[in-house]
Amino acid sequence: MPHIFIEYSSNLDEHIDVAKMLQSVHDAAASHPSVPLAGLRTRAIRSEQYLIANGNRSNMFVAVTARLNGDRGNEPLIEIRDLLLEGIQRSLGDLMLEQPMAVSVEVQPIEAAMRVNKKPTALWQPSLFARTSEQDCRCSLTGQAPSLRAACHPRLFA
Repeated sequence: MPHIFIEYSSNLDEHIDVAKMLQSVHDAAASHPSVPLAGLRTRAIRSEQYLIANGNRSNMFVAVTARLNGDRGNEPLIEIRDLLLEGIQRSLGDLMLEQPMAVSVEVQPIEAAMRVNKKPTALWQPSLFARTSEQDCRCSLTGQAPSLRAACHPRLFA
């Protein structure tokens, strides 16, 4: 957790590198201290069949939906929403001003009792998901007291 879905109209492919958009949103989410890198999943979903507003095929859309543990409370969820919006705007740049485009970001909190996460222990290698240095992490805990950094960088500050 979290799981981030970036749904976009197929005509966006003509204007931007979708892999860079995906990376920008993923990095934005990873920059929040409450987002565990090991659980972060970001996907781009290309929509071939869509209607937007008046049906003009030049209209575009990008809809970012993030599903997160709701136990964080509203303030961190709003911060994450704003980071995702910054990430998507960064990747779209001036295209948002030049083309007819709808952009939305929605954060959906998930109640802990309503989800089950399983991972096969034989395949789970925490080193694959751990940040390897403080420079790899873009969280606000970088440069803070060791006890705070350990929350985000447990392998570095254990």
